[in-house]
Amino acid sequence: MLIKLSEALEVSVDTLVSEEEFEESFDLQRANETVLVQKLVDSVLEKREYDTIRIVQSLHPTRENLMHIFESILQPVMVRIGEMWEQGSISVYDEHYATSIVGKVVDILSVYALEVPKTDRKAVCMTVSSDSHVLGIKMITVFLELKGIRSIYVDNNISTASIISMLLNEKPDMFLISLTIGRHLDSVKNMIGVIRQNDKLKGLPIVVGGQGIMTGEGIINIPGVQGYCKNTYDLDQWLNLHGFIDAA
Repeated sequence: MLIKLSEALEVSVDTLVSEEEFEESFDLQRANETVLVQKLVDSVLEKREYDTIRIVQSLHPTRENLMHIFESILQPVMVRIGEMWEQGSISVYDEHYATSIVGKVVDILSVYALEVPKTDRKAVCMTVSSDSHVLGIKMITVFLELKGIRSIYVDNNISTASIISMLLNEKPDMFLISLTIGRHLDSVKNMIGVIRQNDKLKGLPIVVGGQGIMTGEGIINIPGVQGYCKNTYDLDQWLNLHGFIDAA
């Protein structure tokens, strides 16, 4: 797997893992997750891209622990980065650069999901064009791959007409949309409304997830949506309920 990582980064395996890195990895394996999250926050804000990758790689990711790394380590890193931006302690540039680094880490770690045998199930995953927060849906695509579902991640810079054309061509078993911020709700509703106007797509299962689906009163109801998932646990339950995966 280190060979795959070195090829992705276009660096040697020796560069990725020196004796010092091996020694540090054992320390990080025993480290408190809060301490580890802060270590990564410092690393991304200091623009130390390769150090960030090395720290995550020191956790010895596998397909069995990949989602734990995503949800318990990388997501809290981005939550902390977002809080710092809201507080004005870092700039918009800092926040965007941090997102870029963590996104690269997610892309690199996604190779572990390639080891999982795939079923004939297929999913298309995306955010709406007005929402630039794509890390969450990228993690979901990896989660689906780990469940044996082939996942197609679609960049958010695409028109609704192109989305409809792709859905008709790919014929996925499900369409997943991430809604990170509530102000993009109307964009999600509009896109789903247009999709449902196509007779061939009226039966396509659509799932919406993310922080943006929640209000103080609970989950927002969106016409044309079959499932709502706040996290991967909810998605796992939905997939199992509808027969897309076997119960563990």
